[in-house]
Amino acid sequence: MSLPGDGVQLEDHWIQCDRCNTWRRVPKEVADSLVDDAEWYCELNPNAQFAICSVPQELTNEEIDQEAAEAEEEQQNLPKLPAVWQLIQGNYYSHRKRKQQDEDDIMVCHCPPPWRGGDGCGPNCINRMLCIECTEVRR
Repeated sequence: MSLPGDGVQLEDHWIQCDRCNTWRRVPKEVADSLVDDAEWYCELNPNAQFAICSVPQELTNEEIDQEAAEAEEEQQNLPKLPAVWQLIQGNYYSHRKRKQQDEDDIMVCHCPPPWRGGDGCGPNCINRMLCIECTEVRR
């Protein structure tokens, strides 16, 4: 079922009345709100035209089955969307070659150790300012 002028396709479901055993078309929200073994009657149909058990089914059982088969076939023909994320084994650099880091590229802490021992890093340590871990190697 579609709304005129907006091009939005609404998904309908079929529910069988537990009293008269007729099938009624209901909006998806109604079908989703029902628990599995809940009883449902025509009076609960939001479409007032089919909210009485004495009103015959909108479509025959064969037409309902055909409509369901067509909807399922249409669903299978839709293009598959890619996964939201994909696990990769490594980085792929498409705009440049991968950089190889050598010993000269590694920042080494030049803070002098304090006379009591321990590391000499303080608030003016360049590695702390750049959020780089200080190493044991000193030059």
